[in-house]
Amino acid sequence: GILSSFDKGYWYFFVLKLFMGAFQGLGVAPAVVLSGEIPPMKYRALALSGYSLAFGVGVLITGAIAYFTLERYGWEGFVLATTLVFSPSILFLALADESPRY
Repeated sequence: GILSSFDKGYWYFFVLKLFMGAFQGLGVAPAVVLSGEIPPMKYRALALSGYSLAFGVGVLITGAIAYFTLERYGWEGFVLATTLVFSPSILFLALADESPRY
């Protein structure tokens, strides 16, 4: 994420985004499973709905960041801003329990 905001070459950016996209899929399936396993049975549907809602909220936030950064800072600033805004999710994934049932 952050590395792709500093280089101006297309192929460098393309390879970094391809690399990020390939490994991002590895985090999606466990996140869905954990958001359904951790809450009590009574709140599981709500937790999974919240997980789905978070995707839409992230899209809205990305659009707002694009509106405020693209003209002033270019695509490099946009990539850096979106990476920094969503980087706390990496901390959450590092601190989350692996699985509450095992």
